[in-house]
Amino acid sequence: MGKATSNPRPEAEAKSKSSVTVVKDVCAEPVSMLIGFLQRMGINSDSVPDICKTKDFYSHLIHHIIKPDQVLRGRITCLLTVNPALSNIYGNFHGGAVAAVAEKVSYACARTVVAEDKDIFLGELSISYLSSAPVNKIVHPK
Repeated sequence: MGKATSNPRPEAEAKSKSSVTVVKDVCAEPVSMLIGFLQRMGINSDSVPDICKTKDFYSHLIHHIIKPDQVLRGRITCLLTVNPALSNIYGNFHGGAVAAVAEKVSYACARTVVAEDKDIFLGELSISYLSSAPVNKIVHPK
């Protein structure tokens, strides 16, 4: 294990010509391999639309598929529509998107019992994937 540091967010060390920020205490080889992989897949800073580079872009994707059904103190139920932007190569709801939705709804539920001026931290999230919903499916609570 690496040595713990008092600074949880390391300072940016340098920027390469592809405007990728390299962070201290990160080995350059895996970063270079990742950049190479993304470029081979056709993904570079020029191919990503500017709208995707905005702060909280991923959160906006998640918010647009969730519609609150019922909000009670300590309980929220939602309707969820699986859209193509959050699907995997098999045309099903991506596991990472499932986790992101679970996290967002967990925070929203916590806000029904915790005041806005208090910080919330979701300490641990564990998900067992049994099956997936196909694209354009509306998922209803049971």
